[in-house]
Amino acid sequence: MTETASPQRKRKAIPLDRQVRVLFRDKWLCHLCGYPTVFPLALKYLERLVMSREAVAGPFAYYHFRYRHDAAPMLDYLACVIDHRESHARGGSGEEENLVTACNKCNMRKSDRAYVEHIKK
Repeated sequence: MTETASPQRKRKAIPLDRQVRVLFRDKWLCHLCGYPTVFPLALKYLERLVMSREAVAGPFAYYHFRYRHDAAPMLDYLACVIDHRESHARGGSGEEENLVTACNKCNMRKSDRAYVEHIKK
């Protein structure tokens, strides 16, 4: 680390039960664009189910663990993520009041800006 670099806080994983509460509180809708979001693991298991059928040939684009657009376009746009209203990089907490449901695309566009800054754009 250089002398001018600021030390980054270690990010703690958001507990699964808190993530689930946020998803249900927000009704699985992106807080930024209002579109429905999709749970990535649901698409992973859907892909496995479809591929297990003998009459169906792949490849399929339901799931990729890195949400690659070419490998899983639905996840690239619609995968649900838990986002911080006040970004973690700017000191936002991992408490439930600071967390919202977002689609992957909005989360990427928002980056580390505060929620209100992103809405103004």
